[in-house]
This record gives sequence, structure tokens and C-alpha cells, in this order.
Amino acid sequence: MHDTGFSVAVGACLGWNDQVDEAFEVFSQVLLDRERVLGANLPDTLVMRSNLAVCLSRSGRVAEAIELQTQLLSDRERILGPDHPSTLFTQRELAYLREQHSD
Repeated sequence: MHDTGFSVAVGACLGWNDQVDEAFEVFSQVLLDRERVLGANLPDTLVMRSNLAVCLSRSGRVAEAIELQTQLLSDRERILGPDHPSTLFTQRELAYLREQHSD
């Protein structure tokens, strides 16, 4: 397993510097590691899925980002509850993506 804290920081820096494809690769690896070691239902694992969706949307892969955010919303509602701040954040992100994709 990689040092996920360091990898997340690297992925974030890459994303902030418009190196979205590279950030996507880092976040994908962290997600695989977290799912394998910690499980798919851990809130930190869900955060990685959210980061991946952001990378997808920033790289123009909006349809894929919508699909990922839709799955994430369902999981966050089930795991965290419908009124949890992370669930509400995902609802807003999904609405924004759908609005942008409808243009």
C-alpha cells in the first residue's frame, strides 16, 4: 500500500496545477488501495471517489463524472444518511454537472 496521505497531497497539488490526468491516476491508485485495505464503505474511500469525479469533470469527461457522482450519491445516502454534509455536497455537485452537461 502506498502512503495514501502523501499520495492524496500529491494528487491535490497536481489537480491545482491543472495536471488533472496525473491527479486522476494518483487518486485512482489511492482509491484501489483504500478499497482493498479499508473497504469500499469507509467515508475516506468515498472522498477518493468524489476526487475522481472532480478530475473527470475538469478533464471534460462530464458523462463519466455524472455516472460516478450518481453512484457516490447513492452510497453516501446509504452509508452517511441523506442529511450528512458530504451527501448534500454530492447532491450539489451532481446537479451542477447535470446542468453543465445539458448545454
